[in-house]
Amino acid sequence: MKRRRIMARWTGASFVPAPSDMIYSQNWFKVGEVYVIDPEQEQSGASRRHYFAQLKEAWRNLPERLMPKYPTEEIFRKKLLIECGYFHESDTVCDTARDAATIAAFMAPLDPAAVITVRGRIIKKYIAKSQSTSAMDHDTFQKSKTDVLDMAASLIEVTPKQLEKNAGKSA
Repeated sequence: MKRRRIMARWTGASFVPAPSDMIYSQNWFKVGEVYVIDPEQEQSGASRRHYFAQLKEAWRNLPERLMPKYPTEEIFRKKLLIECGYFHESDTVCDTARDAATIAAFMAPLDPAAVITVRGRIIKKYIAKSQSTSAMDHDTFQKSKTDVLDMAASLIEVTPKQLEKNAGKSA
């Protein structure tokens, strides 16, 4: 049996596994053993839906001049994550600057959400960090959500509060 997370209720004196996790817990955990509990907060589904609704609203209201840079909602979200610093970076060193420019030109269409830059012989590729619940803890998700929505609001020239309000109206 593979280890997995469980839900447990704090009684004031002990943690009791949720009924759906009781059999798993009885098979996996040993009576008398000590286990580390990491109080990781789950990202609420409501918070995630709210985030995506606001992003959709911002993308729908982008100025026409920005549409080539952000042609889809998904590319919009990923590029904003990168622009806000939530990215993985990789470097490719080429023999010549010309090789770097040629290779970068071939790389770009393979991942339209990536940001690819060339400086001399070095190609830098930035891809957005995943915001899935397994890849990003609660606090990091909340910070990335705020940062991305603030930038999205600035692109459509509204305040974050106005974006939130407008997304609520269209939901």
